[in-house]
Amino acid sequence: MKESTLTIENSTSKRVRCAIYARISEDPRGLEHGVSRQREDCEALAAARGWEVVSRYSDNDISALKGKERPGYQELMAAADRGEFDQIIAYGLSRLWRSRQERAAAIGTLSEARISVALVKGSDFDLTSAAGRMYAGILGEFDTAESEIKAERVGRAAQQRAEEGPRERCLRIRLDSRVHA
Repeated sequence: MKESTLTIENSTSKRVRCAIYARISEDPRGLEHGVSRQREDCEALAAARGWEVVSRYSDNDISALKGKERPGYQELMAAADRGEFDQIIAYGLSRLWRSRQERAAAIGTLSEARISVALVKGSDFDLTSAAGRMYAGILGEFDTAESEIKAERVGRAAQQRAEEGPRERCLRIRLDSRVHA
């Protein structure tokens, strides 16, 4: 009598293919130190989990809030659509999305492709589940709000400078420097 062996494959026996995404909003000198640090930390997370890094994407000196084109992000999402990886690793959720529209579209796309998100600083999001999508959406709202509130402060400061005019601004700066001396 011949014995048969049943092999059960579980999620730990399958090699997880991951893509790394790094983004920094401001790098006026173009040194890419921020995206390099993020990439290194993402690589370390992948190694600690035994995941295979199959691709790396980044956008340097590009804000995610204002809808500017992010070539690295667009390549990441196109590769996700093609099923080239199982997981995205990013430093933090705000590195992926700041805009509500972009976040909602990506959560839908990644959910359909059965791709989840792991974060170096934060929780993992199983975007194949309703709860995972909800958590990513809610936490993403905090990132969006933070950016929008900062934009309001910066806009108000610009308005004040415009209203003061150059002469008043110079007087205020001189007075401020005397007070802090």
